[in-house]
This record gives sequence, C-alpha cells and structure tokens, in this order.
Amino acid sequence: VVALTLIVTLATPHSWAAQPCRVNFSDPTVTVGNTVTINAWVTGAAAAASIRMAYNSDYLEFVSVSGGMSRYDNGTVLLYNESYPGGNMSFSMTFKTLRTGQTTVTCSGYDIVDDNAEQMAVTMGQSTVTINAAPTASSNNNLSSLSISPGTLSPGFSAGTTSYSASVSNSTTSVAVSAKTQDGNAKMVYWGNSDFRVGDNTVTVQVTAENGAKKYYTITVNRAAGSTGGNTGGNTDTKPDN
Repeated sequence: VVALTLIVTLATPHSWAAQPCRVNFSDPTVTVGNTVTINAWVTGAAAAASIRMAYNSDYLEFVSVSGGMSRYDNGTVLLYNESYPGGNMSFSMTFKTLRTGQTTVTCSGYDIVDDNAEQMAVTMGQSTVTINAAPTASSNNNLSSLSISPGTLSPGFSAGTTSYSASVSNSTTSVAVSAKTQDGNAKMVYWGNSDFRVGDNTVTVQVTAENGAKKYYTITVNRAAGSTGGNTGGNTDTKPDN
C-alpha cells in the first residue's frame, strides 16, 4: 500500500499558479501637430514580452519605439523584449498627433512568459491620449488706458476711439505718455511725444496684438504760441526703428 501511494504521488503533475504580471501605460496630453510619447511598464518577472498595440491612424502617426524591438504597420505596433533572468521592462512609443480629441492605444494581443517559458497572469492596461487644439493667438490690439502729462485728452479715453487732441502751454516741448494694453500679450510702442514746435504735433501709439494685427492711436497736441511768436510747423512724428 505504501509503495502504491508513493507511485501515485510521483505520477501526479503539480499545478503551479501563473506568476502575476501587470502592464501599465501613461495617459499623455499634447497639442495637435506635436509628437507624443506613450510610456509602457511591464512589472513582474517577465523573461520575454510580445505585446501588440492598436492605435487609430486618424489621430496618430507612428514615429518610433524605444526599449526593445518593434514592428509596425498602419494601426498596429508590436513591442518585443527579452530579459533573463526575468524582471521589469519598459517601452516608449512616439507618435505624431494628427487631429484633436481623445484616442486610445489598446492591446490587441500579447504573449508574456516567465523564466520557465510559462505564460504569466497578465493584467493589461491601455493608454488614453488627449490631443488639444493649438491655442489661438489673440487679435486684441486695444488699449485699456491712455493719457499724457501734461495735457488732457479730448474726448475722454475709450478703447474704440483712436483720435484725440490736447493743448499744452508754449513752454511745453514734450509730454509723457502713459498707456496700457487690454491684452497682456499685446505689445505697445509710441513716438512723436518730444521736440514739439508751436502748433499741432502728432503723438502716435502703436499696439500690436499677439497675432500681429496693429492698431494706431493718435493724439494731436497743440503747443501754444509764445508772447513773442516762436517756431511753428509742429513735430515730424518720426516713427522709431523699434
């Protein structure tokens, strides 16, 4: 009986539980037209991993893979690597983004084994890629405030009004210009606020929007004549090089 029991025990195959393995992916966000990299991590004692990833070619165009060998066709990337003894692996897939929206890169098949060439118990993830539209450059080329010193603008400042006038004494040959843009990304420059002659002088403020659109505000500053006359003709309103 003892001998029979021993024979039966030796003849019965052991049932080994498959080793666990998890495959995780990053979920990147990118601006359309740029490249995006999806990272993949194979955690567990994987000796060899072959993972077929499917992607939507309407959204993504394959560029390259790092971290192992790869093969791809339109819509599929095959990731492959070996590690003996078994251990963690990582891959990086790079794509060019083609259109806005969300798209997933999913596993369509895999073969992951341990050092004994046994199939592992795999928990497979997927990647969600968020592709945002490119930011639109602002066209706002308005001023939010405008004043000169000395002098008072007429009419009072309004962003939609681009022509103003002001009067200064004969002793005033220049004015300080204070102006601020509505959009912080807009640029502003002014000229013609010095070397006043008796009569009308033109001060110009140029506002350039983020998208390059320009708007001009002008102030006609009248310098009063002196008691003994004085020069006439106004300034030349020469735009600076910048």
